Amino acid sequence: MQGLSQNAGEGEKSVDGQLFFFESILKNDNLNIYIGSNPGGRLKKSIIEANNSIRIASPYLDSDTVDLLRDKYLGGLENISIITTAEEKMSNNVHIKGLKKIILCKKQKNMDKDEYCPIFDKVTIFKGNFFHVKFYIIDDEIVYIGSMNFTTKGMGKNIESNITFKDTNCVKEFIEYFERLLSPDFDKYKWNNSKLGELIYKNIFYFKYLFRALVKKYNINTNGNDNYNKVSLSISKELKNHFSCNDIDIQEDGSFKYKAEITKEMYEWGLENIRLS
Repeated sequence: MQGLSQNAGEGEKSVDGQLFFFESILKNDNLNIYIGSNPGGRLKKSIIEANNSIRIASPYLDSDTVDLLRDKYLGGLENISIITTAEEKMSNNVHIKGLKKIILCKKQKNMDKDEYCPIFDKVTIFKGNFFHVKFYIIDDEIVYIGSMNFTTKGMGKNIESNITFKDTNCVKEFIEYFERLLSPDFDKYKWNNSKLGELIYKNIFYFKYLFRALVKKYNINTNGNDNYNKVSLSISKELKNHFSCNDIDIQEDGSFKYKAEITKEMYEWGLENIRLS
């Protein structure tokens, strides 16, 4: 067994100009513990070389990492499963792009509604972000677990922790847990794929224009930020009863304005009261 090793003092590495790099490695035939940058290198290699199955459990993903799975799927490996999350507020645009590649929008001719279908057979998307564990099972033989999300930054740029193990009993327990999360036992915590598909393909982009219309009509102060998910805004007394408001904020001009949060209720109210050109 190889003991723990650290990079410190001389030779200490800089990440984005900051000296906080730390690397710790513990290895034997069945276990590998790693803390450092590029933690997903071996996971990516395992996915590329997978022969039988890939199971991904990560609260966040992105377009590039989903493309890695799509390439395997289109190459003939159909046994690919994903567990991830989606918040109703949809504030992470990178994650949204990844979700759009998992849930495809199929245009239906002569029908009022589009059809939204996951590209993989087994996809579970939990509501909110309470599911924050990250682990990956390849070919029912190896498990990767740690802090890294299934994103480009998580796997390649951030400093993360990663434990890899091949112990047969442990791998089996993780497979059973993963499959249970896919089961109907947790349906009340999951998104309906059709509803989520409609949100990420239509409403989420419509909200941007709605937000701009609300800002213009009611003179909402965004401090120059055109982000429809900005969490803190100064709004007029006219709007304070419609949105979630906190403490009164007295502006320099002496007028009373209120701190507010962009919420789902705000958009629902706006959809009924704002007509976009």
